[in-house]
Amino acid sequence: MAELSDVVKRLDAITALLVFLLPEPSERRSLRDQIRLFDEAGLAPSEIAKIVDRPQPAVNSELARIRGKKAKKRGTKE
Repeated sequence: MAELSDVVKRLDAITALLVFLLPEPSERRSLRDQIRLFDEAGLAPSEIAKIVDRPQPAVNSELARIRGKKAKKRGTKE
């Protein structure tokens, strides 16, 4: 019987593959786009770090940049 950790690893791999393939299979997504999509899907930074195989501080830093750009865009529209 498969261990729970094995199941989690396989689900992480499937999730990562889906991010690469959907909805633009002809173009590879940048790391920033992957992190943004996982964040929008509601995953925690630690979960995102595991999936994209990057240290959590790097993911946190990228999320801060992404959220900073969103805040700037909202500020200019008002």
